[in-house]
This record gives sequence, C-alpha cells and structure tokens, in this order.
Amino acid sequence: MRLSTVPLLSARTRVSEAEEAVVVESDEATLAYEGSSAALMRRVHRMLDGSCTLEEVARSAGVTPEILAATLAPLTEENLLLDGAAAEDARSPAAFLTAFSQECAFYRKEIYAQPFWRQMLAGKASPKVVLGWGIEMYHYVSAANEHMATSVAYCRERFAWRHRLIKHYVEEHDHDAMFLSGLVACGLEEDRVKNAPALPSTRTLINFLTELALSNTFGYAGTFGVMQTSPEETTSEAINTFYNMLVGYYPNVAGIIDAFRKHALVDVGLDHQEIVLEHLCRQPETIPADGFARAAAAARDVTEHFILFFEGILDYYCAESAPIPRRRLDIRALL
Repeated sequence: MRLSTVPLLSARTRVSEAEEAVVVESDEATLAYEGSSAALMRRVHRMLDGSCTLEEVARSAGVTPEILAATLAPLTEENLLLDGAAAEDARSPAAFLTAFSQECAFYRKEIYAQPFWRQMLAGKASPKVVLGWGIEMYHYVSAANEHMATSVAYCRERFAWRHRLIKHYVEEHDHDAMFLSGLVACGLEEDRVKNAPALPSTRTLINFLTELALSNTFGYAGTFGVMQTSPEETTSEAINTFYNMLVGYYPNVAGIIDAFRKHALVDVGLDHQEIVLEHLCRQPETIPADGFARAAAAARDVTEHFILFFEGILDYYCAESAPIPRRRLDIRALL
C-alpha cells in the first residue's frame, strides 16, 4: 500500500469486537485479529470509509503506515478492502485499467450483497418480485435509446471515440425486445408493460446515465465497468449454470429468466465484457487530464444508483396490493 492509499472497507463486512479479538467477516471470508492487531483494528476499522489516506489513519492510530498496511493486507487479499484512490492516481492507461477493473469488481460485489440479490439467490423472492425485476430491466434496457444515443450525439472527442460509442449503441438499441417477450411469455400483456411507468428509482438511474452521457463522455464510458461483468463470470457455461439455478427456484416465471439468460449470452457474443473505456484508453493522447478521476467517480456513482434500483424493485413489488405492471397515469381519473 502507498501512503496515499485510501482504504475503503466493504459494506459487506461485519466487524465484531470481543475482549481478546476483533473479527471481520463476510459471506466469503472470516478474519480474526488478536493481540496488538486486534487493538489496532479496534482503533481504525471505523476510519476505513474511503475518507482518509493510509498515512492519515496510521497517524490517528499512533502507528507507522507500514504496521497499518501489514494489518490491513489480509483484508485486501480477500477483496474486502479497496484502495479508493488507485484508479484515480494511476500514471498510465494500463495502470488505470488494472486498478479500475479491481474497483469495479469490488463495487459489483457491493451491489450483489443487497437484500434483493440475497433473496433472489436464496430462492426466496416471490414470483411477483422476479417479474418486477424483468419489468424494470425492460425499462432500463429500453433506455439505451436515451443515454447511449445521447453519448453519441454529445461526444466532443475524436471520431474514433464516437465510432466506438455508435457501435455499442447499435448493438444494444433493440435488446429490450428480449425482456418484453419474456414478460409476455409469463402472461403479461405487451401493451401494458410498454405503457407502465418505470419506478422512480429506475428512472433516477436512467436520468443519471443520460446526464453523464451529455456532459462527460469518459466518465460515462466508465460506468460500463460496473454494468458489464468480468470475463470469468461471462462464459456461456457460467451463464447457463446461473440461470438454470434461477429457473429451478422460480419455474413459474421461467420466461423472463430465460430472457435474462438470452441477453447475457448475446452480450458475450458481442464481447461486451470488454468495456468501451478500454478502447478509449488505447488513444491516451485523447484522455482528458482528469479522465481517470472522472471514470472512477462515475463508477462509484452508478453503483449507488444500481443499489437504489434494486431497492426500488424490492420495495414496490413485495407489496401484495401493488399492481403489476404499474398502471399508467390517466389524468382524467384525477378530475
């Protein structure tokens, strides 16, 4: 770790303090600190919130940065601690992409630790919640015609950047049809799905991406680091194994789950696991001076918006009385 490292402890962790030990645990790992390491962790774990550098935390705890770095190293090895400044402080496109990839993988785990995914992956979500996931995903994927079109129209950099954005947009512009077909296969009416308003949390995510596309091309490209999964997670075998599991849990709504499967397999065929940002970084002379910082900030922000997106699905579609799809507002009903 560097003195300028900004340690961020994952929200997926649970820290418990006992008389002789401090235990940091997550679903993937459990680390027990004892003796002087436990005493140090008691002093610092609340400071690992991405607001202080390693040097500042060490000074506050009264230890050297080297001792603190050695104490935190096991958390880094278990992917429970992120250097929140590594991508922003990178000195080359290659170093940036390495750090940025690690950062995005860290954030994706934060998203998948949310209650929505805990229920979904445990087979405990209601069929209504699964359908709601499909409906909101339909709105989100359909919105490629908003934010991706905007990214093309407002790209002010080299033509090669715009060409890459055009290519990605053309490949994604009609993927909403897969989700619509999946929802119809589950018994929902096509026109009602099309006319249903997206949840406010879904609309907020779409608006965020559109505003970013309008004003910050490099940052916008960075959001796909979070939105696209890593190559090892996107083999055809891994995708089919995952969605077969979900179909086993939710056979009554297999139509929409198979739509998610189809979309994931299509993206693999289009090499979308290689994000747009990687192509932009192949022309380092065009990267803005603050480009790395822009992309890192955009990745953090889109993570927060996706967490709200999934919270919105769970909040609305868990209610027994909530209509599905949502009813389109008819102003005449208010008169």
